[in-house]
Amino acid sequence: MPSDRLVARQRLYAGNKLTSLNGRYEVAVQHDGNVVIYDTNDTNKKAIWSTQTGGRTPANYWLCMQSDQNIVLYKEGEPSPQNALWSSKTRHTNVKNIVLSLQNDGNLVGFGDGKQFWASQTSEMQRMEKQLQAQKKTMLKTAERDAKMMRKMYQQMDHQNALARFALHDQHSMHHRNY
Repeated sequence: MPSDRLVARQRLYAGNKLTSLNGRYEVAVQHDGNVVIYDTNDTNKKAIWSTQTGGRTPANYWLCMQSDQNIVLYKEGEPSPQNALWSSKTRHTNVKNIVLSLQNDGNLVGFGDGKQFWASQTSEMQRMEKQLQAQKKTMLKTAERDAKMMRKMYQQMDHQNALARFALHDQHSMHHRNY
């Protein structure tokens, strides 16, 4: 069995991992109850996705590609709702050829009957799109802040201009009274 995938009823236990065929990405079940996808291209492994279930007491956690097309992280014991920490919420019946595969672009994908039913959304392209969206959001916030500052400056300038006009008008009126 290739080390990049789990098939139906297969388990990945804490301390073990799947590795993409190109060797760049790993998905690991950690002893603290977290499942993490790492980009190992750097000298430091970089986490690009997780189930966000970490920080728990060390135990024998395991990820299961169930035959009902649901991907579930369990804590010790037999599979049961009480032992489930995380799920892809993709449960279906009458599905065959179920595979969970770590692809060469870093995306962890579930397939059933040859069709994708779940993905971690961590391909390089998807990560770049998320970065661009975050940058766009930051730029919009900056532009809104700058526009607010400009409006305030213009209001202050309008106020100062009004005061200057009033003072000029006042001086003009006094000048006319003196003649």
